[in-house]
Amino acid sequence: MKTVKLKPSVKEKDKKKTAAKKSRTICQSGAVPYLMEKEELRVMLVTSSSGDAWIFPKGNIAKGMDTLKSAAKEAYEEAGVVGECENNILGVIQIEKSPSDLAEVNIYPLKIEKILPEWQESGVRNRRMFRIAEAIGVMRGERSRKVLENLRDMLLERSARRENGY
Repeated sequence: MKTVKLKPSVKEKDKKKTAAKKSRTICQSGAVPYLMEKEELRVMLVTSSSGDAWIFPKGNIAKGMDTLKSAAKEAYEEAGVVGECENNILGVIQIEKSPSDLAEVNIYPLKIEKILPEWQESGVRNRRMFRIAEAIGVMRGERSRKVLENLRDMLLERSARRENGY
């Protein structure tokens, strides 16, 4: 009997190329809606669409919008808050959307100007104002917690500068 050595149909480097082609990074933007109540920082978080976690309002960058306006739009739709995002990235979080898709989300601070009684996704999501320490405690990911710490530190620094006349 003759032994025939078969060549693999896909070479190892071809497999790597195929895997690299499958993975995709999606750019998104999000906001941390916040306000100061009696010298206390509070942030608004929303539930994920599945309802099992507290998250930042976020989503795909809307066509024709920059990341700041798109993040403010997401906060309006998902949390029912009105405000403008500051051009100051608090952090970047990564979310696995599928086995081949990863979302990188730039998170911006949004000072709340108005909280709407009804909002677009009120039937899908809950929202809640948290004291900053409590919000840090309920966030699942380390990067999300760091975003909240960065917001707290940024606002404390601003407050100190104002007090010192800067």
